[in-house]
Amino acid sequence: MSVGPDHSQLARFRYGVTWYPEHWPAEGHFDDLSRIADAGFDVVRLGEGAWWYWEPREGEYQFALFDRVIDECARRGIGVILGTPTYAAPAWVSGNYPEVLRWDFHRRPLAHGSRRNLNYTAPKYLQLSDRITTALGEHYRDHPAVFAWQLDNEFNCHSSTSYAPSDTEAFRAWCQRKYGSIDALNDAWGTRFWSQVYDRFGQIDLPHPSATFLNPTHLLDETRFISDCVVRFARRQAEILRRANPRWLITHNSYFEHIDGPELTALLDFYSHDQYPLFYGQWTDYTHKLIQSRSHSLPFAVLEQQSGPGGQQSYLHPTPRPGQIALWATQGIAHGANLMCYFTWRTCPFGAEQHWHGIIDHDNRDTARLAEIRTLGAQMRELPDAFWRSVPEPFAAIVRDFDNETNDARINTYSSGARWEANQWQSGLL
Repeated sequence: MSVGPDHSQLARFRYGVTWYPEHWPAEGHFDDLSRIADAGFDVVRLGEGAWWYWEPREGEYQFALFDRVIDECARRGIGVILGTPTYAAPAWVSGNYPEVLRWDFHRRPLAHGSRRNLNYTAPKYLQLSDRITTALGEHYRDHPAVFAWQLDNEFNCHSSTSYAPSDTEAFRAWCQRKYGSIDALNDAWGTRFWSQVYDRFGQIDLPHPSATFLNPTHLLDETRFISDCVVRFARRQAEILRRANPRWLITHNSYFEHIDGPELTALLDFYSHDQYPLFYGQWTDYTHKLIQSRSHSLPFAVLEQQSGPGGQQSYLHPTPRPGQIALWATQGIAHGANLMCYFTWRTCPFGAEQHWHGIIDHDNRDTARLAEIRTLGAQMRELPDAFWRSVPEPFAAIVRDFDNETNDARINTYSSGARWEANQWQSGLL
């Protein structure tokens, strides 16, 4: 009898929070976990930003900090979702292997010092990603507290394109597989216009700075290529983790530009979404993402639910009004989220997200937000099991198409009148 993913983990309500113990002194970890448990959380999400800890030097792995934390979670009955830490790498990665860096549209390499600066086509990055994923999977394969993995973090957030030499080579190979002959590519792209005809695949480049408008089908194929690269990258990690422990559930949290959502979510055991309503004028404006999540998997998860005023260096959201956090979370649950996980437990006092507030502020004292979240969790646990097994009855369907949406977002920019059309219909049909 084959052993597969343990879907029973999401057959009931799970209440969670993201926590980054690597940001804090070890002597405070026990207190943090005590308060997390007292708040009613039975899931913590860990590790997706900790490559610097897991592998401080190439090929040297350490696990002690997270071993202690995960063992303590197990003793308290708290399940763990671990993240593969491949979206933000330590300095030795790009320092030793500059070929892993993304290049911008003007063919300038990005540098260490932020996140999402590594490209999906560099063979060395793929190797390093495979190695850290394998090391983590093998180390935690038998730990009873670890029940799920998040692949990477928010694919294509902040940066969705790359123009490094490895990207060009991979795009040429992709075009050759897709079209088979250069004549077929010329026909598909309509290169006879403006004398863009190619003689061989070695002449093909990704879109580049130009005097005026670029070939629309070239742009469309670039977007398809980017999506395929993301999906292949995700598949590599999912296969490694499933070999380590077939019972683990595999997820990813949201998808951003230039990703064909159904292609990505087909790899997952359940889909997860990051819900930040304060980016929108009204809390109902973000409903379409919950409907989209439900279409990918039911139940689904909200792995990052806004729990305070969000802010980075160019903006700061207002503080949620009393009852507003519970309203947002209830909205996600009503749409089919059996796992509600807040971002984040403690507001980080440093880094690019030091203004992104969690449940606990910088002073580490209990907050009104914590009381509201604790009360909501207790209320949700009073609901009968039948509620969490229920399936919404659809009364309408919206057919979406990746190519058409790409066309509107990247090509027919004279109007973009339909760019958010599906979202408006989804919110209107709520």
